[in-house]
Amino acid sequence: MKLQSCLQLIMVAVGVLVAGQATAASGDTNNTDKITALDAACPSCVKVANDVMAIRAEHCQLKNTSAEMMISTMRNDPMYGFMQAVDSMVEPATYKTILTTAATQVDCGNPQNWIDMTQKALKKSTPKS
Repeated sequence: MKLQSCLQLIMVAVGVLVAGQATAASGDTNNTDKITALDAACPSCVKVANDVMAIRAEHCQLKNTSAEMMISTMRNDPMYGFMQAVDSMVEPATYKTILTTAATQVDCGNPQNWIDMTQKALKKSTPKS
Protein backbone atom coordinates (compact mmCIF):
# COMPACT_ATOMS: atom_id res chain seq x y z
CA MET A 1 0.00 0.00 0.00
CA LYS A 2 2.86 2.38 0.85
CA LEU A 3 4.54 1.59 -2.45
CA GLN A 4 1.38 2.46 -4.36
CA SER A 5 1.11 5.81 -2.56
CA CYS A 6 4.76 6.57 -3.30
CA LEU A 7 4.32 5.68 -6.96
CA GLN A 8 1.27 7.93 -7.19
CA LEU A 9 3.16 10.84 -5.66
CA ILE A 10 6.01 10.24 -8.08
CA MET A 11 3.51 10.35 -10.98
CA VAL A 12 2.21 13.70 -9.72
CA ALA A 13 5.75 15.04 -9.43
CA VAL A 14 6.53 13.88 -12.98
CA GLY A 15 3.36 15.61 -14.21
CA VAL A 16 4.42 18.84 -12.54
CA LEU A 17 7.90 18.53 -14.06
CA VAL A 18 6.45 17.89 -17.51
CA ALA A 19 4.18 20.91 -17.09
CA GLY A 20 7.17 23.01 -16.07
CA GLN A 21 9.22 21.85 -19.05
CA ALA A 22 6.42 22.51 -21.51
CA THR A 23 5.79 25.97 -20.12
CA ALA A 24 9.48 26.81 -20.03
CA ALA A 25 9.94 26.11 -23.74
CA SER A 26 11.86 28.56 -25.89
CA GLY A 27 10.72 32.18 -25.98
CA ASP A 28 9.67 32.06 -29.63
CA THR A 29 7.14 29.30 -28.96
CA ASN A 30 3.73 30.76 -28.20
CA ASN A 31 1.55 29.59 -25.33
CA THR A 32 -0.81 27.63 -27.58
CA ASP A 33 2.13 25.60 -28.87
CA LYS A 34 3.24 25.00 -25.28
CA ILE A 35 -0.22 23.66 -24.39
CA THR A 36 -0.22 21.44 -27.49
CA ALA A 37 3.18 20.03 -26.49
CA LEU A 38 2.03 19.55 -22.92
CA ASP A 39 -1.16 17.81 -24.06
CA ALA A 40 0.96 15.35 -26.04
CA ALA A 41 3.26 14.68 -23.07
CA CYS A 42 0.71 14.84 -20.25
CA PRO A 43 -2.93 14.81 -21.39
CA SER A 44 -4.17 14.62 -17.80
CA CYS A 45 -2.29 17.84 -16.97
CA VAL A 46 -4.26 19.74 -19.61
CA LYS A 47 -7.53 17.99 -18.71
CA VAL A 48 -7.22 18.90 -15.04
CA ALA A 49 -6.25 22.50 -15.84
CA ASN A 50 -9.30 22.76 -18.12
CA ASP A 51 -11.50 21.34 -15.35
CA VAL A 52 -10.23 23.82 -12.75
CA MET A 53 -10.55 26.71 -15.20
CA ALA A 54 -14.11 25.64 -16.11
CA ILE A 55 -15.12 25.72 -12.44
CA ARG A 56 -13.50 29.13 -12.03
CA ALA A 57 -15.25 30.38 -15.19
CA GLU A 58 -18.61 29.23 -13.84
CA HIS A 59 -18.27 30.32 -10.22
CA CYS A 60 -15.62 33.05 -10.15
CA GLN A 61 -16.41 34.96 -13.33
CA LEU A 62 -13.10 33.89 -14.89
CA LYS A 63 -13.28 35.32 -18.38
CA ASN A 64 -9.76 34.58 -19.55
CA THR A 65 -9.49 30.92 -20.52
CA SER A 66 -6.55 31.43 -22.85
CA ALA A 67 -3.48 29.23 -23.09
CA GLU A 68 -1.65 31.83 -21.00
CA MET A 69 -4.25 31.48 -18.24
CA MET A 70 -3.96 27.68 -18.43
CA ILE A 71 -0.21 27.91 -17.92
CA SER A 72 -0.75 30.30 -15.01
CA THR A 73 -3.28 27.88 -13.51
CA MET A 74 -0.79 25.01 -13.72
CA ARG A 75 1.99 27.07 -12.18
CA ASN A 76 0.10 28.96 -9.48
CA ASP A 77 -3.28 27.46 -8.56
CA PRO A 78 -3.16 25.07 -5.57
CA MET A 79 -6.48 23.57 -6.68
CA TYR A 80 -4.79 22.43 -9.90
CA GLY A 81 -2.15 20.56 -7.89
CA PHE A 82 -4.80 19.04 -5.65
CA MET A 83 -6.96 17.86 -8.55
CA GLN A 84 -3.90 16.61 -10.47
CA ALA A 85 -2.99 14.47 -7.45
CA VAL A 86 -6.58 13.21 -7.24
CA ASP A 87 -6.63 12.41 -10.96
CA SER A 88 -3.44 10.37 -10.65
CA MET A 89 -4.76 8.30 -7.74
CA VAL A 90 -8.38 7.44 -8.56
CA GLU A 91 -10.50 5.98 -11.32
CA PRO A 92 -12.08 8.43 -13.81
CA ALA A 93 -15.55 8.07 -12.28
CA THR A 94 -14.21 8.88 -8.82
CA TYR A 95 -12.31 11.86 -10.21
CA LYS A 96 -15.56 13.20 -11.69
CA THR A 97 -17.31 12.74 -8.33
CA ILE A 98 -14.56 14.63 -6.53
CA LEU A 99 -14.55 17.33 -9.22
CA THR A 100 -18.32 17.73 -8.77
CA THR A 101 -17.83 18.06 -5.02
CA ALA A 102 -15.08 20.63 -5.57
CA ALA A 103 -17.43 22.63 -7.80
CA THR A 104 -19.86 22.96 -4.87
CA GLN A 105 -17.19 24.20 -2.46
CA VAL A 106 -15.56 26.99 -4.50
CA ASP A 107 -13.76 29.81 -2.70
CA CYS A 108 -12.70 32.11 -5.51
CA GLY A 109 -10.40 34.21 -3.35
CA ASN A 110 -8.74 31.45 -1.34
CA PRO A 111 -7.77 28.28 -3.21
CA GLN A 112 -6.39 26.61 -0.08
CA ASN A 113 -9.75 27.08 1.63
CA TRP A 114 -11.39 25.65 -1.50
CA ILE A 115 -9.25 22.53 -1.12
CA ASP A 116 -9.96 22.31 2.61
CA MET A 117 -13.72 22.66 2.11
CA THR A 118 -13.65 20.05 -0.66
CA GLN A 119 -11.82 17.61 1.60
CA LYS A 120 -14.30 18.22 4.44
CA ALA A 121 -17.26 17.67 2.10
CA LEU A 122 -15.69 14.44 0.84
CA LYS A 123 -15.13 13.20 4.40
CA LYS A 124 -18.77 13.91 5.26
CA SER A 125 -20.02 12.02 2.21
CA THR A 126 -17.68 9.04 2.62
CA PRO A 127 -19.30 6.25 4.65
CA LYS A 128 -17.34 5.10 7.69
CA SER A 129 -16.23 1.49 7.41
